[in-house]
Amino acid sequence: MRLMTWRVLCLLGVAALAVVAQAGVVVEMEEKELGKTDRVTQVVVQLQEGKLRVHSKSSAGEEAVVIFDESKQVLWLVDYQGRSYVEMTAADVEQMGQGMRQMQEELAQMPPEERKMVEQMMKQRMGQQMAAAPDVTVQVKARGERVGPYVCTRYDVLADGKRTKELWAAPLGDVQLQEADFKTFRAMGDFFEPLRRNMPMQMSWGAPADLEVEGFPVRWVNYEGERAAGEGKVLSAERKNLEASVFAIPPGFKKTKGGWE
Repeated sequence: MRLMTWRVLCLLGVAALAVVAQAGVVVEMEEKELGKTDRVTQVVVQLQEGKLRVHSKSSAGEEAVVIFDESKQVLWLVDYQGRSYVEMTAADVEQMGQGMRQMQEELAQMPPEERKMVEQMMKQRMGQQMAAAPDVTVQVKARGERVGPYVCTRYDVLADGKRTKELWAAPLGDVQLQEADFKTFRAMGDFFEPLRRNMPMQMSWGAPADLEVEGFPVRWVNYEGERAAGEGKVLSAERKNLEASVFAIPPGFKKTKGGWE
């Protein structure tokens, strides 16, 4: 559940969505991991009145739900199989950021050999999240390319000068979105800012590069070196009123502690 949850947060960096006046937004997306298994992940994003819900389910059976409430400044990770949820508040994120800053200060005071040993243990425990944050840039590669019904601008996303993602973005209006629709998603990016500010490593959530793209990404390809490792696309987008229960914790679900508590 936890690995799938961070994958959902990573997918959120692919597209910027938010509230439309007096109506919600429902966007269905699909992402494939290319290789021997070709695992497919279906993602449904729902937004309305400063609230965001993302439901992700892979063909391998992994499932996760993330709910963000901008006005309450709280994010919930919901486990439907376990009928439980984890709550992360803005205060929790700030505390996590302070803890990371303190850890870095303590590491800086250690002898070089001891610091190297501790850092190696942390990398083994946290994997790629401990990688040094790359210098991310976005370049326009072509305009007027067609992806299904959309006329798009094609971009390359570069990390330290190497292409990590190729994406096609359509004008917001073509995907039934407005300029104000970035508000809630940007608010969630701000929610995690204390971690980005205090964590000198690559973050999996709130990826800022995609937010520099004009329009809405309707297709993307992720690269590992020169090899295409995954691809995704928007399947549908519509505006509709959503019930308040969509953004609430289901009745009877038990609150559990996360690693930040």
